[in-house]
Amino acid sequence: MTDHNFTDIEIIYDKTLRKHVDGHETGFIVNNDTLPAYGIKVYAAIYGKDGKFLDVGKSVETIDKIDPGQKIAFSMYPDPQHAAMVSFYSCFVVGDDPSLPVSIIKDGKPYNFTYLTSGSVTDVKFDNSTHSITATVRYPFPDTGFVNFMFPEESGSEKFSVLSNNKPVEFVQSKDSNGYWHVALSLHPRSTSYLTISGFDQSDSPSPTGDFRNYLLAVIPVSAAIASIVIWKKKRD
Repeated sequence: MTDHNFTDIEIIYDKTLRKHVDGHETGFIVNNDTLPAYGIKVYAAIYGKDGKFLDVGKSVETIDKIDPGQKIAFSMYPDPQHAAMVSFYSCFVVGDDPSLPVSIIKDGKPYNFTYLTSGSVTDVKFDNSTHSITATVRYPFPDTGFVNFMFPEESGSEKFSVLSNNKPVEFVQSKDSNGYWHVALSLHPRSTSYLTISGFDQSDSPSPTGDFRNYLLAVIPVSAAIASIVIWKKKRD
């Protein structure tokens, strides 16, 4: 089955969309289209009380299918270390795998990674002189957005740093169960950010292959691959 038009799968923003005392979020999505949709997940950028970007959340339910007019409940939980700090979630709906693949040449070899964003990522390159990845991230919406880069582990001791428009910015670095580093940061409303991400392993070890994330040998702009961002609103306390 293929994913159908996600522009008509919406978060229901009413009293049923709730942030609970323990920091987790519950709510409903509805299919406003005339056809079923498949492989649905709800994602959110999670923010603290000061508007600081904390993490990216994902619904825990497996929503294999949603029929026209159907409402389905979802829930998501923040990382326990952030639970007490959560102020609001900024939710959106995507298909089964919302991450976008990139392949660039690093140290003379293909280097494959993925990213997830509420904006768009273009012009991704590896700069051999600084041993860093550069990218242009555009976010045209009036709310705060995010981008989360997922890099394969090389040495295991990578410590990243991020410049946006040549200035250091706050970001979150973490590692998932598949051994991928996550480098996530918030995006200002209606912004264009020229990012430089440093801290990559400088050995000649080849980039991992055979992983499900290593899809294509070309950069695919997020605007062409993610089905759509349906509603991008903040839910405050």
